[in-house]
Amino acid sequence: MDHVLPIIEKVQKEFGDKFGRYYSIVDEYKMDDAEVAIMAMGSTGGTAKVAVERMREKGKKVGLVRCRVYRPFPEKAMLKALTKVKVLGIMDRSDTLSTLGGHLYNDARSILYESDTRPLIKNYIYGLGGRDISIEEIETIYEELFDIQKSGKVDKNIVYFGVRGE
Repeated sequence: MDHVLPIIEKVQKEFGDKFGRYYSIVDEYKMDDAEVAIMAMGSTGGTAKVAVERMREKGKKVGLVRCRVYRPFPEKAMLKALTKVKVLGIMDRSDTLSTLGGHLYNDARSILYESDTRPLIKNYIYGLGGRDISIEEIETIYEELFDIQKSGKVDKNIVYFGVRGE
């Protein structure tokens, strides 16, 4: 599987050269000085970008890591993107059958386990029942991540976000 990511990068460059739209395996948005970050996939990344802008306007050092290629999991790119982050919220649209967190959460947690710069990690499983997540809800998640940074601990690693009665 190690040979697949360079092929994907090559094809992404060819696509960009032809159509003028360049993509990467992992998108980093405002990660240079981010203290807390969210990791997401798909359309949630666009919503989260707006939340990042709003939080930045308030002086909060937040960032976004968007996973564009999931298999094979881009371990090196993810580790590079997360080296400075103190707290990471991982957004998953579904839980795994094990109920031990979402797919992205489990993969990210696995690669960060032996990292010297491992952040505190919390999994947000959202969008259950087809519910969309709003910019304001993502801002709420960022605020919670700052609370985790302040306390230095994660009380509950996995939460079902936006579910009635939760």
